[in-house]
Amino acid sequence: MRASVIIITRNHSGYLAEALAALSRQDHPDFEVVVVDSSQGEEKVKSEQLAAQFQAKYAFEPRLGQSLARNSGLPHCTGEIV
Repeated sequence: MRASVIIITRNHSGYLAEALAALSRQDHPDFEVVVVDSSQGEEKVKSEQLAAQFQAKYAFEPRLGQSLARNSGLPHCTGEIV
């Protein structure tokens, strides 16, 4: 069963790198990661690059709010479990 993990972030590319690295070490055979980012400027660029580096999907959400960000990530998920 495919799982989707949504990570929301805003101006915390350092923590995002740690989270993506930890997920890359998981042994579940079928999962995807969706990064929903509300960062601006250089932090946005870093988040995009990290998502690409770890083969995660990237979605920019300019509006602020954790629930809004999670909901913005849902259309990008293909897993049966989110």
